[in-house]
Amino acid sequence: MQTNHDFDLVFKSFDVINRGSFNLKINYNIIKKGDSNQNDEFVKIIKIKYIFNLQLIDKNKLISYKEFTLEDISSFELDFVNVNKMNVHKSILLDIPDDIRDKIIEAHFKKNFLILKINTWINYELYTKIQNHFILINPSEIINKFIHDDNSEYGIKINCDKITELIEKNNISKKMRIEIPIPIDSKIKNPLTEAMENLKSAINSYIHGNIEGFTNSLRNAVTNDLTEYDNPKSPNRKRVLKKNIIDFCLNNIPKSEEKYYRDILRNLGSMISSLLKIINIFIHEDAQKIDKWPFAGDLELMYLSISIIYRYLHRITINKLHEINL
Repeated sequence: MQTNHDFDLVFKSFDVINRGSFNLKINYNIIKKGDSNQNDEFVKIIKIKYIFNLQLIDKNKLISYKEFTLEDISSFELDFVNVNKMNVHKSILLDIPDDIRDKIIEAHFKKNFLILKINTWINYELYTKIQNHFILINPSEIINKFIHDDNSEYGIKINCDKITELIEKNNISKKMRIEIPIPIDSKIKNPLTEAMENLKSAINSYIHGNIEGFTNSLRNAVTNDLTEYDNPKSPNRKRVLKKNIIDFCLNNIPKSEEKYYRDILRNLGSMISSLLKIINIFIHEDAQKIDKWPFAGDLELMYLSISIIYRYLHRITINKLHEINL
């Protein structure tokens, strides 16, 4: 006699897969619910469809969600599993779409909770075993079953450490075009070293979702490392490129070109000063707290602009301005 079966889908762990994009492996077990029965019945899984629903929670309020579907038709290697001993490991390799990725990173910055709801449709065949032969009883399906963790019947909470690992291992900062190579030459000590350290600190803060640390590191690079006031006591003072940086750069410029590059360096100082005004829109000028949350494009503008200017200055100091380095 056929028995109705119920199964539980229990989340076990996340694995971060380093494949150059936002990849997450979700591990879970399919477990038989309820008491065992005396019938020798066996399950063979044919296909699983997943509907993913990513929810962002701020102060227990749903602020955003995205939904997408993935159908798993891979080889399950679960031939004829005894229903009464059903405890089957399954994994989903999830290549998260770009718009979902951006939501995850935004939530990471804002310290929102992330809940991943995975609704499943499992198509399987139920068999009985007679004299070592498996006889098909009927095809069946499991409908609207959620993979869940210990804290919920319907979802999985993604913690901050796992998102940090996702960003770091999958080079998300590079994919988001935030990170560019910062040249380092340990043989040459120049006045740009501290700016380099602050730019490295900014990227580290970005990876760990520390937006205050990110913007403060960029501001420190501008105010402490790259610029100074032209006349500190004047009410009309303005920020300019530091004199020691200008002098260090000009030492590597032929005398015949010095006038032109002095003008270039002066204008770079004005550009950096303008970038500081943009940074101060998002983080209070006299504090370390965010006034306005920046979008990904704002982060990109601030970091790339300062880093490219730094990179240009560095190439002058090591006499590499003539080389193509795109």
